[in-house]
Amino acid sequence: MDKTKRIIIASLVVFVAGYSLFWWYSASQLKVHFQEELAKNSYFSINYDKIEVGGYPFSLQIKLLNPNFSYQKDNVLVEGTSRDTLVSASIWNWSALKFQISSPHKFLVSNDEKTYGFEANLTQGQLNVSDSWSFEISSQSVFLYENNTPWADLDAFSGTFQKKTTDATISFKTSLNALTLQNPPLSMEQGIQEVRIEGTISEVSALESADDTSLAQTLENWRDKGGILEIRTALINWPPAALSLEGTLALDHTLQPEGAFTTKLMGVPVMLESLEKNKVISSKERQLFSLASAFMEGEDGITLPITLQEGRLVSGPGTLLKLPRIQW
Repeated sequence: MDKTKRIIIASLVVFVAGYSLFWWYSASQLKVHFQEELAKNSYFSINYDKIEVGGYPFSLQIKLLNPNFSYQKDNVLVEGTSRDTLVSASIWNWSALKFQISSPHKFLVSNDEKTYGFEANLTQGQLNVSDSWSFEISSQSVFLYENNTPWADLDAFSGTFQKKTTDATISFKTSLNALTLQNPPLSMEQGIQEVRIEGTISEVSALESADDTSLAQTLENWRDKGGILEIRTALINWPPAALSLEGTLALDHTLQPEGAFTTKLMGVPVMLESLEKNKVISSKERQLFSLASAFMEGEDGITLPITLQEGRLVSGPGTLLKLPRIQW
């Protein structure tokens, strides 16, 4: 072996050894820093069996084995458990953090009256932090329940949230696929194929309240700053029917939602027949609605302006639905 080859090989060995030492030092420091941050945080409590580091050579990974956490604000308690949680980042790009929560895992949200549950086989996502931040999350084989009673299941959930550091608005996109309700209000030929919502939330800085601020006070602050939820697209595709709407939503002086929407309905005759079958409306009401819809329906279905005010969904002179009061 000539001298040049020996120099090249020796240089590679030194580089690999130096890089390995750098990686192991970075991994050990990351583990220590991660443990310190978890220990001193005042927002939630977290416990785990063990922390492992990995990802050599091109990424750094932190794995929490059998973690569980809890967070409480006022009378609302959020809890979560999983088999393990993996957080990773490229060693060259710390602004993009990826995470994966393995099966089985579940989250519970409870107050004085009810407990809502979320279970999934796999949840993963990514957090990007630079001049702006974005958060992506997706879950597979999701089960939802209320007070330990199954409520719905779906094949997949996904969500994307974005915010620029110079802006006080968050934009979001969420979707649910192949949703099956345990007690559906309509008896359709198929399950709900898709639920999709896209929009923005303004004045989000007003929602970043201090620990000693109640949820009601936080929402009052958001309302007083002019906070608005803009729904650019909301779609429920439930063959052979479909519903879409767009509009804005805010809070009134009693912290109840109010807003105005443009709604489009397709498959109205099938919907009315199902509502009558489920005894939501009477036979006489179905006939009246059918007659009215026949005059209003166009090629794209029926378009209705709807207003939400004082706990009522109103279209024209009539009240479509009375909503229960929200206790914050």
